[in-house]
Amino acid sequence: MSQSPTDPSPKILLPVDGVDDHGPGVAFATQEARRRGAGIHVVHVVPPAFPGLPITSEVGLDGQEMQLLGNAAVEHATEAVRETLDGADVPVTGEVLHGRVVPTLVEASRDVDLVVLVRRHPRPTPVLSAMSVVHGVAARGHSAVAVVPREWGADRPAAPVVVGVEGAEESEEIVRAVLERTREPDDVVELVHAWWYSDAFDNLTFAGEAGEQETQRQRERLESELGPLLADFPHVDTPLVIVHARPAEALIAASEDARVVVVGRHHPRLPLGSHLGPVTRVVLRESACPVIIEADVDLPAPGRHVASE
Repeated sequence: MSQSPTDPSPKILLPVDGVDDHGPGVAFATQEARRRGAGIHVVHVVPPAFPGLPITSEVGLDGQEMQLLGNAAVEHATEAVRETLDGADVPVTGEVLHGRVVPTLVEASRDVDLVVLVRRHPRPTPVLSAMSVVHGVAARGHSAVAVVPREWGADRPAAPVVVGVEGAEESEEIVRAVLERTREPDDVVELVHAWWYSDAFDNLTFAGEAGEQETQRQRERLESELGPLLADFPHVDTPLVIVHARPAEALIAASEDARVVVVGRHHPRLPLGSHLGPVTRVVLRESACPVIIEADVDLPAPGRHVASE
């Protein structure tokens, strides 16, 4: 089994599970590899077998058999990656890792630019569910993490990248990271800001003209705050979309016509609080397209009208 390359070139980490359960991840990883000029490193994590816990007994395999299954999964996925790349000059490597799944993938994310995970429906396992892996790696990863819906197909090459934004202080790093990766002349980066104050009175207070005025106020604020940043990327089409809606609902709606949705993490109010936030968690679960949680962009704890938490 080939090992992870030690050169500093960009890499995408593609964790895989079984030998036939990685199609959407392969499709998105190869798409991003072409766009980023990055290699792809396929990994499978073999968890430790603890006596009394059904980590391996669910499939009736011992440690050696789990290793063989991991080898097969990596080999099958790397072959699928090469077939999808169709001769493109993209380095593809593979490796079987050992350890607890989430900490092992978080540690592996130190050496890559993007981790690609597939969003599956949670399985009724007593130890670790598919979504707990997604949330754990997305919240703690050292690189950006992409979460790809199981039912997604790579059929939106001309669709915009949607970025959830609040203001310059909270969103500048996310927007800049996306714009710096935008190389195609026809790419569109759509900045979506959803404002919402309270379920108790928003629909009544901001009906009609009052809502239009607040939307315009939000637009003027963001145009002023983000203007200097956007001026550094005049070649990128960056429409600003302001909507009166709950942030998660706005981003999920935008995902229907997007190539990818980009959000960030935030500092939790409590030491053991969520690093994803309620909006990002909902978007990860419901988005119709892949979601990227940007790395090292720690947002403040969410307010009432944050669209990028």
